[in-house]
Amino acid sequence: MMAFDLASKTMSWHNTLSGADDGVPAGIAFDGSQLLVAAATSMPQGFTGIMAVNPADGTVTKRTQYDVAPWGVIAPDATAQLVGDRLVLNNGGWLHVITQEQLNGTRAIRPRWLAHVIPRNGEVNPHYMMMTGNFVMHGDMVMGCGLYTDVENGSLVRKSKLFHIQLP
Repeated sequence: MMAFDLASKTMSWHNTLSGADDGVPAGIAFDGSQLLVAAATSMPQGFTGIMAVNPADGTVTKRTQYDVAPWGVIAPDATAQLVGDRLVLNNGGWLHVITQEQLNGTRAIRPRWLAHVIPRNGEVNPHYMMMTGNFVMHGDMVMGCGLYTDVENGSLVRKSKLFHIQLP
């Protein structure tokens, strides 16, 4: 991660976050005072969770670990947006919602998973939509392109369309 000072036209700081306990920065959101960085693992036993980073100097001020056993890790292509007091991640296609209380706490994060079921019968069972790329927010509605499986002319095909998912 690095910061560029527009006034002086110089690099203000840069932090590779490459220490033994660090993760790879993926999705980044700004809460008005700090950067909230969703970190993917960079090595076995590496950190996966949310790091608070001081935008003035690039120092990591807090690490909040994901509860990896039941909730998994953060994907290296995760995207993040802050919506009110909630951090919303597209975590490899799965939408995760993390509250401010979780970010401020000391316990491992157990995000709320926003599972959008695609109802199907026959050859294709009901399954979950997988969000692709970034997403936009419209009030409390997550909007983005999602992938799902369907049957077309007797063959299984992957399709995509715009999905709207209400935040809890």
